[in-house]
Amino acid sequence: MIAVGMIEKHLTCALDCGTNTGIAIYDFKQKKITETHSTDFFGAFKILKNLDRNITKIIVEVPASFVYNRNNNEKGPVRDSMCFKMGGTRRESQLMAIGCRLLGFSVKEVLPVRAAKWTAEEFKRYLGFDGRTNQHVRDAGRLAFFHSSDRF
Repeated sequence: MIAVGMIEKHLTCALDCGTNTGIAIYDFKQKKITETHSTDFFGAFKILKNLDRNITKIIVEVPASFVYNRNNNEKGPVRDSMCFKMGGTRRESQLMAIGCRLLGFSVKEVLPVRAAKWTAEEFKRYLGFDGRTNQHVRDAGRLAFFHSSDRF
């Protein structure tokens, strides 16, 4: 329930952090993705600082700290490289969440969606967005959509 005088946070901005950071903004009232960006860590803050904190909540995808039996076929250096990169992405995601809180946003850290990634066609079909996207933007859009009704 929303207190009298409070504005409902109907925009959900989700971030899929990494070398390429995907940003997608889902408008709960319009039931669609209204904005997408693919940028880097610092570019994300340039975009976020212009959002209205009164109506926008932030979702940051933060990978788990431990993955059991992930990609069992991968051995040695390949597996170690994957783990190293995942640790860097996890820390970058945590720092992104901290930065968003410092900017005054309500932030929720979530685990990645455990399902196959959406194709551009699925993204358009499910969310009605027909602009150009990459996998990072589509991951962010899916997170924004899935968590748009969360209250925090």
